[in-house]
Amino acid sequence: MKTHELHHPRGHLNEAQVSLVIPSAALEMLADRLEPFLRNRLSVQGEAKVTEFLTVDEAAALLRCRRGRIYDVVSSRRLPRLKDGSRVLIRRADIDAYLECETRKTR
Repeated sequence: MKTHELHHPRGHLNEAQVSLVIPSAALEMLADRLEPFLRNRLSVQGEAKVTEFLTVDEAAALLRCRRGRIYDVVSSRRLPRLKDGSRVLIRRADIDAYLECETRKTR
């Protein structure tokens, strides 16, 4: 019988370490039962966080680059931006279009 061992590391000094050995069949059954719950939870959380506009920090996190890279691309007019007072906002759709364009250039 194949088993999986799960460990929960200590989070605080007074917490004990927990280990479980779960048969593969039981783990598969648990995963099947949790999947609808987790999908619903993720979609509800995701809807609340998805916005049309991103800040420079959010755009940099999305593209996994430095903030300076975002400013460079914006200042070279390869990525449109919207000014909201002192904030620079970038449309998510414009980021997608920029990435599509850059992908085509490298092919």
